Amino acid sequence: MIDSEQLTGQRFGRWTVGERAMNGASGRARWNCQCVCGTTRIVLAKHLRSGKSLSCGCALKSEFGQGAPADAALRRERTIQEIALKLAELSALVAGLAR
Repeated sequence: MIDSEQLTGQRFGRWTVGERAMNGASGRARWNCQCVCGTTRIVLAKHLRSGKSLSCGCALKSEFGQGAPADAALRRERTIQEIALKLAELSALVAGLAR
């Protein structure tokens, strides 16, 4: 699991993580985030890590009306990258077993 202190400066979708915000009433870690459009919001760390929150919603309001597909494309890209990483790990494991 990612240490909560390591989120500062990281990008999740269109969010750039800033300073840690006060925990919510549930005690969950929250972060001040800035979207590429300039909007700032407090976002739960678990929503950043899981990909549930990728932007402030500006993609949904884009002038071309392609917001939802844009966020879906970000999720697909992230999933493809995760699958490629797992495939590389499995390939290395299989190569090690074949020796």
